[in-house]
Parts: sequence; C-alpha cells; structure tokens
Amino acid sequence: MIRKMHFKDLYTIVATLLVILLVIQNQKLKRIINRELSITELGLDQVYKIEKYGSPTLGDPDSPVSIVVFSDFECPHCLQGAQSLENLMQKYPQKLEIIFKHLPAASHENAFSAALCSMAAFSQGRFWEMHDLLFFSGEPLNRSNANG
Repeated sequence: MIRKMHFKDLYTIVATLLVILLVIQNQKLKRIINRELSITELGLDQVYKIEKYGSPTLGDPDSPVSIVVFSDFECPHCLQGAQSLENLMQKYPQKLEIIFKHLPAASHENAFSAALCSMAAFSQGRFWEMHDLLFFSGEPLNRSNANG
C-alpha cells in the first residue's frame, strides 16, 4: 500500500540526508580545510551567495570553508549535525565558518519558540550559548525551556 507522504516525512528525509552527506564528506572536508583537495575536486564547483547579515556565525569569516546550517532545535537529525559541526570546529577553529539559519518544522511543537529564544540570545551576543543549551541539555524541548 502506498501512503501519502507528509511534510514531516519529507523534512525528516531531507535532514537525514544532510547528516549523511556531512558524515560522508567529513574526510573530504578535512582535506579541503588542509588545502589538500580543492572544491572542484570534491564536486562542489557551484558557489551560492547566501546572505550572512542577521545570522549567527561562528569561526573565521575569512576561512577557506563556510558551512551554512539550516536547522531546527527540536530535530534529532539536526542535533547529530550540530554535534558533527562542533567536533569540526574544535579541530579546525581558524579554518571554518558556520552560518546558522533557522528552519523550524511545523511538526515540531516547540521549534519556533526555541528559534525565537535563540535569536533573543543572539541580540545579546549569546546565540551560541543558547544554541548549545537548546541542543545539548539532554532535555526534550518543552514550553518552559523553549521560551528561555
């Protein structure tokens, strides 16, 4: 029986694919960071201009690699991606820039509130602290912790 695919299913598939791609490309990304491999050799020869203004960033803006993250604080796949990016930033703090973009899924009840909370922290210069609290606290998001 074929069932109708819901937006939630599509979102989960896309998020899972992004995490898989991040893991698969990790070794190649390390080679790019160390300038052993060019973007063209990786097969990423198209460059897209993504506006950074108003978005939280982490790392060196002049780094050879910029990673734009579209994420949802309530998504388990996004949590895995955040853990992978944290590991990369610890290994290559001067060679990476992370640009964070919010993409809260409608199916995640507290994701939008968490995004608003994190942007309030961003306006106070504390986005990454809130990012880590929301992702890595070990507690599922609920109204009390998604609203700060």
